[in-house]
Amino acid sequence: MKKYVAGALAAALLAAGVLAGRIFVMKYNPGAPDPSDMLIMRDDSETLAVIEDGSVPLAGGPGDGSMPAIQESPYIQQVVDLVNVERTKAGLNPLNKSSEICTAAQIRAVEISTSFDHTRPDGRRYRTVLADCGISTRSSGENIAGGYRSPQEVVQAWMGSEGHRANIMNPDYTDIGIGYYKAGNMQYWSQLFAY
Repeated sequence: MKKYVAGALAAALLAAGVLAGRIFVMKYNPGAPDPSDMLIMRDDSETLAVIEDGSVPLAGGPGDGSMPAIQESPYIQQVVDLVNVERTKAGLNPLNKSSEICTAAQIRAVEISTSFDHTRPDGRRYRTVLADCGISTRSSGENIAGGYRSPQEVVQAWMGSEGHRANIMNPDYTDIGIGYYKAGNMQYWSQLFAY
């Protein structure tokens, strides 16, 4: 099974030790014999996520046919939508999905597959991933989960837990990022909240 990562995410994952000896680090090469084999998600010139072969469907590129692209897992938007349904029912403003915070959350989803904790594998607190991704916040929160098979299951579990629910329902938070990572038969989820 091949995995491809490049750009800022690769640097952060390498620094965290997540990629050591397990994942190829490469950039998109339009001259490759079969570019559709290069499963990468692009935003301008950088890739943004660890993608396993076959884990998400191929999608069209930016519309000009110049490069392949990968859609983010549809689970990401589903989790955001479910969270916003809960917030709206409580009279709170919906959270804005931030692609930058999603990048940080994706790093955390990969990290918790090796160390299931709010402390990162390198011993730093979870919130350092935001700074590593160039994100400045006044405050942040994190929810993590493992083993839930769908967005509905994981959001239901978070809503049933006092501490996780408090993050979801915090009226101060304005932005959210979701990470989803599947390793074998295990799914890992992360939510990062910020304002």
